[in-house]
Amino acid sequence: MSVTTMERRELKAVIAPRRIRRLAAAAAKHLLRLTDSVVETIYYDTADLALWRFAREHPDAGFRVRFRRYDGSGSGYFELKARADGRARKLRLPMSAPPSGLEPSFRPVAVVRCRRTAFESPDGLVRVTLDTDITWCAADGRPVSEAAEAVVELKTADHEPAWLKKAVGGMRTDAFSKFVICVETLVRAGRL
Repeated sequence: MSVTTMERRELKAVIAPRRIRRLAAAAAKHLLRLTDSVVETIYYDTADLALWRFAREHPDAGFRVRFRRYDGSGSGYFELKARADGRARKLRLPMSAPPSGLEPSFRPVAVVRCRRTAFESPDGLVRVTLDTDITWCAADGRPVSEAAEAVVELKTADHEPAWLKKAVGGMRTDAFSKFVICVETLVRAGRL
């Protein structure tokens, strides 16, 4: 089992699903299409939701503890992700199943499911992911709500290439977090 570490600049934009085709076409002209898969992410937090509260108060910073799997497989990756100053650092460890809880007091609190189309440059320095059909779920996996929007994530080693800036022109890129939105949805629904 090998641990992978990544560091890159990340920008996210919430967009109407109808804009996905145009963005996918622009990405396909410059990048390799990697995947079109269903992604399930289980987020962990403390009983008092300390990670979520911090992320809400500091949208450009934060720490995530999560397990991510692709296309319904049981195995996946345990990830620790930190954001600061527009950069994300991720530590990724392959695991055969998601942990039920983590010491000292982390437990599953939310699940996000989506369809992800991913593109990447041959050198790995530019990555674009397009998330659609986003569903906010309780920790037990039961759906609570669906997002009306799609999420575009732009991940680069440094600055975005000109074609990418043009493709996302006019989109508001900010520190959007699927974790924050999902937990907020669960809190409002009385599920947390």
